[in-house]
Amino acid sequence: QLTQDDFEDVDGTKYFKLWVTKTKEFLHCPVSEDAAAIINNAGDRIFPNASDDKWLDALRSNLRGNFSSSYVRKWNIRLYTIRHTFAMRCARAGIPKEVVQQMLGHSKITTTEIYYRQLPKENLTMAMKLLPSLPGV
Repeated sequence: QLTQDDFEDVDGTKYFKLWVTKTKEFLHCPVSEDAAAIINNAGDRIFPNASDDKWLDALRSNLRGNFSSSYVRKWNIRLYTIRHTFAMRCARAGIPKEVVQQMLGHSKITTTEIYYRQLPKENLTMAMKLLPSLPGV
């Protein structure tokens, strides 16, 4: 159950405080202005009728709604697949691995680096173009 205590305002930005069991520390995720407005106008409980079971059921339903049963079985798609896809999209978007490490709750950067090893060659080409010219080269 999300409550107002799960959020904090810092310098005009609202953050969601998420306890990460793996790292045993809080992760502070900024929320959008639209989400902050909804949270600010909510009562103490943000989603008063939602339970953990309802959220899990909604995720599973969404997974089933986006993929056929045979596709899910063939490719072994699970809720964890969504987490992996998120990490890969972050890596491809150029988000620093240290940020992704925090978002995923990895205690070791080497765990997060797995997603960065799978980047397409185009990312390396793009990165090289961004480097300034080195003197004498």
